[in-house]
Amino acid sequence: MAFLNGPAGRALHRCGLVLMLHRVVGSREEARLPHNNPLCVDRQSFSTLLAFLQRHFELVELEVALSCAPAGERPVLALTFDDGWQDNYRYAFPVLQEQGVPASIFLSTAYIGQKRGFWWESVARRLWHDPETVDQDALRQALTGSRIQLMPELFSPAQSRARSLLIADFVRQLKWLDPLRLHGLADELFYDGSTHAMNWQEVAQMERSGLIRFGAHGHEHHILTLLQHRDCAADIFASQRLINQHCVRPLKQYCYPNGDHHADLHELLGDFGYTHALGVEPGVVSKGCNRFALPRIDVSQKTAEQPGLLAWRILQAYRNSLRQVDRV
Repeated sequence: MAFLNGPAGRALHRCGLVLMLHRVVGSREEARLPHNNPLCVDRQSFSTLLAFLQRHFELVELEVALSCAPAGERPVLALTFDDGWQDNYRYAFPVLQEQGVPASIFLSTAYIGQKRGFWWESVARRLWHDPETVDQDALRQALTGSRIQLMPELFSPAQSRARSLLIADFVRQLKWLDPLRLHGLADELFYDGSTHAMNWQEVAQMERSGLIRFGAHGHEHHILTLLQHRDCAADIFASQRLINQHCVRPLKQYCYPNGDHHADLHELLGDFGYTHALGVEPGVVSKGCNRFALPRIDVSQKTAEQPGLLAWRILQAYRNSLRQVDRV
């Protein structure tokens, strides 16, 4: 983190940093798998990462970071989690409590308290653990008309790094299918009756701690740019209604599923009373940022295991933000 002592580090005091996480899991081996690594961090690495961050940053609530107002002698940084995974409650929350670190969790509300799996996890989990149970003919038929090819190795019983990479690539391709078609495919061919998300009682307990606040991450976790305007509005309204119903201090910031957005969505979120929205483009938050297209820096297992890499990611994010300003 030596760059914090240079010009870039001093400039960060006039900015806000927002980290993007998804899951905290119990097993380091599980988190290291290529199809898990981008979204998972193991509990011990998460704890080590928080201790590292506290030595170099002021860890603050999201609204403080977005204000870009100095909060002390160090740059401000906020933690966010997407989706509302049950392991946020089981593994991340105790570590956050132990170290006294605030965080914001953005919920895909259709999954909270339901026996429903997030489609990408259902697909990856079945292919990794029980590939022989997947109806390949039905899957091939469901993908008719798409450009997605089913590699035979995808259904091999071998739990190898190469097959984990194939699963990761397959899931990335699936996400661009029509959202309703994709969810239907996942429910019909990969549903296992498991619960991936936390429930509303756990949400309430976390909120009562005073460390955790909750916001909307869509209702069905559809990529909103693939939906018609009326369907976007319905999804945003459904998530907002449930968050307001179950949370005492709901966030006024929205978090785009998959990070995809456009100007019409910005206007729509403003109409619903949101003050900001978070994407996934790397960068730092400055007073010149579009309030409805705010950048974040993602944290993977690799980053968590080697916190020094985060310094490079932050420096690159800062430079990316400068390039964005130069293009304006």
